[in-house]
Amino acid sequence: MEAPPNRKGQDRFIGTPSAQVIGIILALFLGITFMLSGFYELFCLPMLVGVAMYVVPKMLGVKSTKTLLAAGAAYLVIISCVGALAVSPAYVDSYDNVGSLNEGDFTDADIILKGNGLYDITVEYNGSGTDVEFCYNDIVILYYSSAGMATPANRVAMTSSGTTYTASDVDLGDNKLEYFFFEAKNGSDTIDKTGMMIYRGSATDGDVTMMALEGNLYFIGINIMFIYFLVVIFSFFSRRSLENARERMEREGRLYPQGYGRCKECDALVLPGETCCRKCGTFIEKPEIITAAPVEEEMECSECGATVPANAEKCPKCGERFDADDDSGTV
Repeated sequence: MEAPPNRKGQDRFIGTPSAQVIGIILALFLGITFMLSGFYELFCLPMLVGVAMYVVPKMLGVKSTKTLLAAGAAYLVIISCVGALAVSPAYVDSYDNVGSLNEGDFTDADIILKGNGLYDITVEYNGSGTDVEFCYNDIVILYYSSAGMATPANRVAMTSSGTTYTASDVDLGDNKLEYFFFEAKNGSDTIDKTGMMIYRGSATDGDVTMMALEGNLYFIGINIMFIYFLVVIFSFFSRRSLENARERMEREGRLYPQGYGRCKECDALVLPGETCCRKCGTFIEKPEIITAAPVEEEMECSECGATVPANAEKCPKCGERFDADDDSGTV
């Protein structure tokens, strides 16, 4: 596939078989990399959201790139604030339920502050497990109804007194959010386990909101809005490339200017030099705006004045037949 001679730089390469093969291989490499690394869990949903946020305004007629970029900046602020002020704090509160724990064979959990970030943890366990552990770790990011935790979880063996299990002097720190759960085992086998809970400790509503704002700005800005802005910019340059290609083809007489290249009856595409629509057969009047040299010699019908090819046997507009020695004259 040979590129047109007036294309320069990377345009000569884009669209060639080599470029297409490299593009397919690169897409495959990226897909496998995301799958093996686990990044698909982080990026696939944001990618779909970012693309959808671009497609919907375009479908509704937004064409200006500046408008789309300004809308993207507004998206970033609004979506982040909704997550930080409404969704994320409510998510934390919904899991801050240590005092009402009643799950499996675990009940009546309690976390008691001793000072300097140290806590005593107690829980009632009435199951068949012989060992009970208190598992916890820091929450490092909040975004909408999700939390990012440091891994792996810290584990503290709890001592028993009847059905009451206790872990003393556990360092949960101050002014931090902690996720935790209880787990009962027989040796290495897990017998019972609670769901995740969140402990706010001395963290205030303002602390939670600030953490959620940072997390939502990070998650929305880097993951979703990055995809959105990438699509907007890519679409802008792709559209400009297509417009330049169309202008070149118009100058060469290979396309009508926009607004003149469609059949008035059926709206089918019409190319310069065609006198009848390929779809419905309607006669095509040559637009006066076309200034490029005709693709073939033409003459004027002596009966109706239509412009027709010089080798035509009859006029496609009025049906007048032309003799071989007709000297109506070329135009």
